[in-house]
Amino acid sequence: MLLTISSEKKSKFSISKVCQQGTDEILNQTNKEKMPDEELRQKFIAQAFKYVGVPYHSRYHDETSPHYNAPLYLDCSGLIRQVIYDLREYFGFTLGKWNQAYQYDLLDKEIEFQDLKPGDLIFLSGTYYDKSCRAFQHNIVHVEIYLGGERTIAARWQKGAIQEFETYKFESQNYYDIKYHYKSIQPWLEGKCESFCAEHPWRDDRNIWVSDKYSVFAKNLQQVLPADFVHKQRVYVGQGNNAELIKSYFRNQNYELMDTVQDAFKNDYFIKWVQCPQSINYYEFKPGQQIINHIPKASHNLGLKISMLELLRENQCEDVLPKTFRLNQITEVIEFLKDNEEGIWILKPYNLNCGRGIKFISDIARFKQDLHQKRQYQIGDYYKVYVENERNKLKQEIQDHLGIKENVDPEQQLKYDDINPMSIIQKYIEKPLLLDGRKFDIRCYALIAQVKPYTVLFHHGYARLSIFEYTLDDIENEQNKIIHLTNNAIQKTHPTYKEKKESSIWTMDHLEQYLQDFYHYQVDQIKSIREQIKQISHRIFNAGQKKIQAGGQKGEFELFGLDFIIDANLKVYFLEANINPALFTENPNLKQIIPSVVEQTLDIILAIQNNHQYQLGTFEELIIE
Repeated sequence: MLLTISSEKKSKFSISKVCQQGTDEILNQTNKEKMPDEELRQKFIAQAFKYVGVPYHSRYHDETSPHYNAPLYLDCSGLIRQVIYDLREYFGFTLGKWNQAYQYDLLDKEIEFQDLKPGDLIFLSGTYYDKSCRAFQHNIVHVEIYLGGERTIAARWQKGAIQEFETYKFESQNYYDIKYHYKSIQPWLEGKCESFCAEHPWRDDRNIWVSDKYSVFAKNLQQVLPADFVHKQRVYVGQGNNAELIKSYFRNQNYELMDTVQDAFKNDYFIKWVQCPQSINYYEFKPGQQIINHIPKASHNLGLKISMLELLRENQCEDVLPKTFRLNQITEVIEFLKDNEEGIWILKPYNLNCGRGIKFISDIARFKQDLHQKRQYQIGDYYKVYVENERNKLKQEIQDHLGIKENVDPEQQLKYDDINPMSIIQKYIEKPLLLDGRKFDIRCYALIAQVKPYTVLFHHGYARLSIFEYTLDDIENEQNKIIHLTNNAIQKTHPTYKEKKESSIWTMDHLEQYLQDFYHYQVDQIKSIREQIKQISHRIFNAGQKKIQAGGQKGEFELFGLDFIIDANLKVYFLEANINPALFTENPNLKQIIPSVVEQTLDIILAIQNNHQYQLGTFEELIIE
């Protein structure tokens, strides 16, 4: 019997032997009731959402990738295997090491799409373009978890991460002739884990998983963690971004710091504060007993520029941004190519911060020609989304609009040859409001203090100024970025920064007094700037609430840095949200602002964790559910 096998004497069995015992037999041995199927389906989905943001296989992420050296990678079948492993106490088994074709065979016959239930699996079969790629059983190439409607959650893109998708239908650059296969996970809900394919028995010689005292199949389940766990109050703070500021807070509160390299991989912390979500092992996170500083759905939907743009559009909030287009969507590339607005534009990679990868475009007509020239032969692969008789008409329309001749040499030298397709292109605000003749933006903070109930707090922050006077001359010159990108990471690269740094950060009071003294703005006009910023912030986080709450758990929080710019007419535009806002304090004003924001943030989070009332301090309520 499965439960009588000791951990010291695990025998090797086949999958069928392991699963023949099934959940029912295990439950009979322990006198426990089996979880209802629908409840287990929801638990299966909720567990999958904990992995949102976890990147695809490590081989697709080199040193230039933000996911390089992430603590966890999961491909499409790996996500499902991991979720079943996490819930092994409920399913009564774990899955073997094989891929999506193996998982396909472990489920019974195919069903119709209309018969799918949330938690069921959608498999894709297809043929690889690369003939050197070995075909898997039944030509199964991919799998996703069905959520309802056409929505799924999956690890779909090789250089992407696990996310929720609006539809399971997509075009792949790796395989074609795609067919969809719908399968119910009902056998798994019943504790059956054996191949239904006579051709592929899938024998497994791995060690059997044995339930421990924390399993729902154990007779006396009393707690999830050791009794003394919470009382240790151990804190792990990741390296970088002025980690010492965070550590000093916890030292003063008599917490035990986890300071060794090995501690980064341990899960016996009370609080974990790290720079990026990839440094958090979400499937080991204990809601209500631990605290982590990233919410997977918030980091993804608000922290990535393309995802943020999609979110704002879905909720009719795109007007908070300057005009913006995505270059990773062919239909949107076409919209951009046909757009008539001239002037200066700015190209931003979707997933980088601190000004990295940003380029200014002064010759937008040439940029569009080069973009079209660079992509038109790839675009052909996607024209099947249009009616065939419209295809040539559309291509000719774009070329006529751009003034491109049909016989352009595809090998001609391009001025803009390094266009990153995973970017957004955005109209540059050429006439910003200036302070002492210098460009500035405003860094505010938004704290999602808890997901359920949804609690978002707001802090007005400070102004960040360039140390050089504003001009549009020679804007594409890399050395002139410092005039236009006001974040500290760019400004401090200049040799004269140390001499001028005190003038690069202004408090909001200083800013407002300057606007009154220099521009002679009325109090109501100045007040409207704060009001616009807060209204825009409310719209953004209200738009994100539904997605952020999906899979959100107690103990997760997120501190965002929100960046805004003001034009010469006092109109405020939202620029971006940062999930790892800079906490450095080398400027005297920052020494007053940043430590206070961090201390108040942690005071609030700890109060909520302990079900206590919290003090807002210099934060304000933005959304309180």
